[in-house]
Amino acid sequence: MQSISVYNLEKSDHLSFLRARDPSILSGNFGARLEKARTNLLQDIAENESEDVEDDKYIQIYLRIKYVDSIDEIYKIDSNTIHCSISTSTSHSNKSLKDVASIVKKFTFTQIYQPATTQEEIFNMIVKPKVFKFINGENSTLMSYGASGSGKTFTIVGTVQEPGIIPRTLEYLFRTLPQLSEVPLVKPNQSGSVDVLDQPSAQEEVHVRNRLLSIANQTIDEGHTNTYREMQNRLSGEPVGILDNLTNVTLAVWVSFSEIYNENIYDLLTPIQKQKSIARPKLKLASFNENTYIRDLTNVSVSSGIEAYQILQYGLHNLQYASTSINPHSSRSHCIFTIRIAQVANTSVSRLNYFNFCDLAGSERLKKTLNVGDRLKESNKINTSLLVLGRCISCIRENQKKNVNKMIPYRESKLTRLFQRALSGNESICMIVNMNPAIDMFEESLHALNFSAIAKDVVVKRTPLKLKTKNRFSTYLQSKNLFKDNTEEEAEETEVTRLHDIIDKLYTELENLSRRFVERESKIREEVIKEQDAIIDDMKQYHQKQIAAQDARHQRHIEELRDLFQTSKEESEVINISSSSDEEDDMNKNRCEGLHQQSDVLLMKLADKDEEIATLKNHVGDMTISHGQVQQQIDTYKAEVSTLKTDLSHKENEITDLKRLLNDAEVAYREMQSNYEQQMNDLVQENYKLTEDNSELLAQVEQYSKMYLETD
Repeated sequence: MQSISVYNLEKSDHLSFLRARDPSILSGNFGARLEKARTNLLQDIAENESEDVEDDKYIQIYLRIKYVDSIDEIYKIDSNTIHCSISTSTSHSNKSLKDVASIVKKFTFTQIYQPATTQEEIFNMIVKPKVFKFINGENSTLMSYGASGSGKTFTIVGTVQEPGIIPRTLEYLFRTLPQLSEVPLVKPNQSGSVDVLDQPSAQEEVHVRNRLLSIANQTIDEGHTNTYREMQNRLSGEPVGILDNLTNVTLAVWVSFSEIYNENIYDLLTPIQKQKSIARPKLKLASFNENTYIRDLTNVSVSSGIEAYQILQYGLHNLQYASTSINPHSSRSHCIFTIRIAQVANTSVSRLNYFNFCDLAGSERLKKTLNVGDRLKESNKINTSLLVLGRCISCIRENQKKNVNKMIPYRESKLTRLFQRALSGNESICMIVNMNPAIDMFEESLHALNFSAIAKDVVVKRTPLKLKTKNRFSTYLQSKNLFKDNTEEEAEETEVTRLHDIIDKLYTELENLSRRFVERESKIREEVIKEQDAIIDDMKQYHQKQIAAQDARHQRHIEELRDLFQTSKEESEVINISSSSDEEDDMNKNRCEGLHQQSDVLLMKLADKDEEIATLKNHVGDMTISHGQVQQQIDTYKAEVSTLKTDLSHKENEITDLKRLLNDAEVAYREMQSNYEQQMNDLVQENYKLTEDNSELLAQVEQYSKMYLETD
């Protein structure tokens, strides 16, 4: 990129060496140019940069205090230092206050901004210099940190009446850059380099942008767009940097918007399905040439600030929000809005720079939010990722101070893995810590202040970029001492990334196997029950058929016996009437006795059949009782399963409580460690002072001894 000059318009009829160009969106970025510059401001800019070298060695941490009616007396602000008076009435978790009334802790920041500080002042004093360096090739990351309800999103995004950092950055950026073509000719790729687009690909990118803008216009409130235009008019008179002699350089600006929700990454520029049953696609992290990026994340080309702002508002519309007891509009995820500048020169020199704006979700305490269900799960994920962020920064500080190589747990959270280069001090990074000075938010504010105290000690390492070509474009880049930005297109993924992917796949397979096992077990249980029911039904039908057959045979035997008995009775009566002789009477008696015997035999058989029928009926009753017992066992098993599920839920709640207690314990431990280090430093300084006093006393004793000897 070529040299930069800054202009301003003092009078309509007289041009000085400063001239503010009109907004690019309203006037096409064209303005009067000077025939001859009165002075070269590059030297002044270089001098200002040299003055900031000392501050740039460390991560810049700014404190912004949220507006309240009155700041409590527990906070005292002295220049860039804030003093907190910790007592039993303000902190219930600090166990070091048993024997003292209160402890005063002090925290020093790069700058402290009082509640009366406006959005415009925050942007001009913190962000504008970084945007200027971003245009000149420096990658930057800005994070907004603080407890829930402390004003993080207000600082980053703002409101309709008071636009935040990102809208002002977009306006300043597009007022500084030349008028961009609506058809992008270059595009950043996932490897961190720049691709030159052919005509069909460029038109496809234009189609993607227009489609997204059309959806955004139907979704977002028109008041946001009108507010942005009003902001353009207010900022039209401020000076901006102008890039000259860019005939050999092709520029394009791309934006992306993502969120990390429950440790899953989602694309906020992907239209949300109307059917709630269709889940949002989850994105994964990948690494290339030591750069971590979000795979398949949507990048949209923008040619003006208003287009970028509309896309920003569309992404905010898709962001996860929920109401809690301390914040009715609480962000439930970490959101990352990224601006990329892709540029290619005719000499085949390409560059890709990015500016990340990260709005971190607020840390929460369960006893205040009273979250349950999904809100509780979200809080646990948020607190865990912020805890990992604090651990990473603490390990980085320890490694730099003690010159050791302790393992830094970047991979325990997607947030820290994504910003690994920035957190480790290899890129420009700053953090705006937002604090709510209300007395009921003291513990949350103290936690944020302790975190910032650790982050402020991280050293930023800067490595100059070495370009191969020696044309005017590359000479300017070298003269500005730009920083390293990996642009190689061919490199293999690291072994750690490969192993991490394997672990992710194994976890996925384990979850699939567990789910398949549960489904298979349930299916087998249902099949066994169905088979038992079928066997019992078949046995019932078989025995019912046997009973029916026995009843039919029994009825036939009864009818035969009745017919035989009736015949015997008739014959007996005939014999009694017709017989006259004794011999005939004897014969008839014998015959009647024989018939009676046959009748008795038949009656015995009938009784046997009745007994057999009763046995069969009892057997059927036993089968019915057995079926009832099986069904009772099934109901008992279902009740046991329900009890086990309840116990599992209780155990999960206990685990959640234990994790929360562990997190609080770790925070308390870090606080105790910080207090111990402070006390040790005070003791060392006191010891050093005593040593100096002792040395002075010894010197005085020797001097008096010499004087005494001389007098003698």
